[in-house]
Parts: sequence; C-alpha cells; structure tokens
Amino acid sequence: MSSPKTYSLNVIDGPPKGFNRTEIQWADHSMNPVRAFDPKTGKTGWACVKVSPGCANCYAENLNRVYGTGRPFTAAGMKGIEVRLDMGVLRGMLRSKPVIPAKAPDGVRRVFWEDMSDIGGEWMSEDWLIEILAWCAMRPDYEHMLLTKRPAHVAKLMRSIGLDDGVAVTKRFMQRWYEHPAKTYPMRGVQPPLWPIPNVRWGTSIESQKQVYRAQELQEIPASGRFISFEPLLSRVDVRSVMKPGSVQLFIVGGESGRSARPFCLHWARSLRDQARELGAAFFMKQMGGVVAMHFDEWNALTDGGTSGSAKFKLGHGHLGRWKPHDSSGGELAEFPDDLQIREWPAPLGVRA
Repeated sequence: MSSPKTYSLNVIDGPPKGFNRTEIQWADHSMNPVRAFDPKTGKTGWACVKVSPGCANCYAENLNRVYGTGRPFTAAGMKGIEVRLDMGVLRGMLRSKPVIPAKAPDGVRRVFWEDMSDIGGEWMSEDWLIEILAWCAMRPDYEHMLLTKRPAHVAKLMRSIGLDDGVAVTKRFMQRWYEHPAKTYPMRGVQPPLWPIPNVRWGTSIESQKQVYRAQELQEIPASGRFISFEPLLSRVDVRSVMKPGSVQLFIVGGESGRSARPFCLHWARSLRDQARELGAAFFMKQMGGVVAMHFDEWNALTDGGTSGSAKFKLGHGHLGRWKPHDSSGGELAEFPDDLQIREWPAPLGVRA
C-alpha cells in the first residue's frame, strides 16, 4: 500500500517561457513545466524524491537548495509542498523558434523534459501526463526525450486512464489547438497525433546491475522510441537478459561529475558499447566523469606515458589509479580513449520540419 501524499497538486498559468538551452551533450533544449512551491516561505523551485544510489549527488537537488525551495529531494522534503504544472511554460513552447544549430548531424533538435525532476514521479497525475504528451504533439519539429527512474509508474498511469490507445491525448491536443490557433506559433499544418506519438522517446536511468529491471519496465511504455541513460554509471551493467533487440535505440553512458564524484571505470563503458552493438542501439559516450579509475596501461595511453603535466594520478589499491581529466565532468571527446570517442545518434523519430 502506498503512503498517503503529503503534498498538493495545482495547475497555474504563469508567463509564457520558451525552451531553455542546455549544455547536456545529447539534447539541445530542456523543459521544466513541473515546479514546486513552498507555501511557508513563498519560494519556488523543484521537487523530487531520491530512489536509488545514482541520485545521491543530484545536481538538481543542489540547485534547488540554493536557487529554489531550499528543500532536499526526499519524502520529508515534499511535505507541505505544492507541486505545480505551469501552463505558461507549455504555452511558451509555441513561441520558440529553432534559432541555434542542432547538436546532432541529422539536424534533429531534441528537448529533454524535466531535467530538474522526474517526469514519471508519483506526483505526476494522469491528467498532467496527458497534457504534456499533447503539447509534445504540438511541436512535431522537435524530438521530445522523456526520462524517468520510475518507468513502471508511467506504464501504470497509461493503463489506468486507457492512454494506450491515444484517445485522451488526441482530445487534449484538439482542445489546445482551438485555444491556440496556428497563427500564434511558427508551426503550420499540425495534425492530431498518431499513437504512440511519433516524436516522443521515453527513457530510463540505470546506474548499476540492481536497476536493470527498469529496462524491462521501460519496454512496457507505449513509445515510438526508447533510450537508456547509464548515468552516473557506478558499476558494470549487463541488460541483455531483459531487453529485446531493437526495443531501445540509444544507450547514453557517463561517469559522475561534481565535487563528490564517484569513480568511473572505462571497461564498464566498453561493455555497454558492445551490448549496444549486439542489441541494435546507438552508443553515445557522454562523459567519463570527474574521477576515472583505470589500470596502468589505460593511464599511460591517456597521459602520454605519464608525462602529461595536467594529468593528476593517485595510486589506488592494487593496480588501479584515479585520473582527473581537464574538464571537471570528463566530457571532452578528445580526452576519451580512441575506442570510446563515440557519439552516435539514433535514427530520428517522426519529426516533421
């Protein structure tokens, strides 16, 4: 039995805000229409609840402590919070024009939804999910990336409202269409969405073998495309036992960044690269993280035989050492080992220019 909710839900209509640019390597923009409001302090920020070890050093929680509500991303931190869906942020999507080049060579621009929370969190209602998917359909010129650590909850929401046939989304789409005529935004000729929505890709996060079950749950979500973010990768992971070839089209791999970054091993990434090949998925090496654990031969290859003055090497246990790259996140492609300098993109979904 689930615990009673200690927070409330509300829909607000703030000022229109368009897509935000993001430094995340695999996306061009981010969208965060779900916000948190603390009635006691009057502060607005974000809300989430940590669910697994990968959440330990959450960057969104750190930002929320400084610039948001100040609360931690825990169940206790949710107490008394008003979780809001800001329609102004959604309406702002219609004003956004593609003015910067896409990061992907195929020219497809990708939007990462809720990088400051979890779009599949328990605070997401059925109606909010319908709303967000309808707005994704309103911008068919973008591919929308929806990432969650709770894919089972998303699949449950879809089943509980009969969303698997797409009728609810189509109705909401038509409602918003009449509220916002085509002349008010740059898109022309937008049609009611097919189902699953052609330009929406659902994903989940897996940081260790203990979270591999999420890959199986992800496949239960009706989706035109799927991806897995192995970030921050904390151990070796093998997903082949729970995945069907072709069911997921993109593997994103990255080590942890930040002051408390945990070590990242290159052979974990190589294993996932090989699994991606076997399962028919593109492989995107995002970053090595702030601390890279490796054997001496790997260290020598990355530091020109140990002569690179910028490399910081600390002797660890046995034959393992820790190497700190130039970039604090380890995201410079040129610093990767040659066999991991891979940033592949999946075949684009049904994105219409």
